[in-house]
Amino acid sequence: KDLTEKYPIISIEDGMAEEDWDGWKKLTDKIGSKVQLVGDDLFVTNTARLKKGIELQGQVQYRYLFRA
Repeated sequence: KDLTEKYPIISIEDGMAEEDWDGWKKLTDKIGSKVQLVGDDLFVTNTARLKKGIELQGQVQYRYLFRA
């Protein structure tokens, strides 16, 4: 049983390494409809990384958080 079924998890921040685009896709496919996934370190307010995430949007559904 995965942790999102065992515990009332509503949000995960930086659930994968910032360079692990495939891992982010797998995580999103598995629990993205049940849990808010926040890619703070994934995007780090970097326009090039944000652009890549937008380009992959059809493959990777995500929510992101800009650092203040």
